[in-house]
Amino acid sequence: AANRTADLAVLYEPLKKQLGDHAVAIYSNADGEPTPNEERGFTSAALLQKYLHDPLSYRYYICGPPAMMKAIRHELEVLDIPTGQVFTEKFGW
Repeated sequence: AANRTADLAVLYEPLKKQLGDHAVAIYSNADGEPTPNEERGFTSAALLQKYLHDPLSYRYYICGPPAMMKAIRHELEVLDIPTGQVFTEKFGW
C-alpha cells in the first residue's frame, strides 16, 4: 500500500490483516525512520523486486491520482509485467 503518510492509508489495516507480514507500507511524505515492513519514497521497480521474489507471478491493482498511476505503470513496464496483470481504478471522491 502506497500513501503519503500512515494517517492517509485508508485501506492498509484491512490489507495488513489479510496479508500479515507480507503487507508493506510505502509512505512518500512520512517523517522518521521506517519500521519493519515500511518504506519511504515511491513505488519503484527496485522496491517491488525487494519484496517480490518473482514480480511476474503477481497481479497488480493501482488506484490513485493520475500522475501516481502513470509512474507505477512505468515501473511495472520496467519489470516487463504484462498489461493483463495490471488493474486500475480511477481515484476520486
